[in-house]
Amino acid sequence: MKDGNKNFKPEKIYPVLDGDPPDLMVYFDDLNWRSAGTLGHQTVYLSENDKGPDDAVHSMDGIFILYNKSGRFKKEKIDGSFRAKDFEGKVS
Repeated sequence: MKDGNKNFKPEKIYPVLDGDPPDLMVYFDDLNWRSAGTLGHQTVYLSENDKGPDDAVHSMDGIFILYNKSGRFKKEKIDGSFRAKDFEGKVS
């Protein structure tokens, strides 16, 4: 593994914490690797994903997907809730 590992404490990088944040967040090799969601493997590296296909969610900025079968959204509301004023994504 390359030395592209980074760790973050949520309270140091987010202005407001909501809910129950993790104690520590780690990016392994600039998100080219991820930690397994399970324990008890015979090796440090897994040749396959422990939970199934893993072709997404490797992003420094995170990912948010919302599907509405009616296909209609109001830009100021998402699923009946007002979105945060500092929301940085886009609703299309």
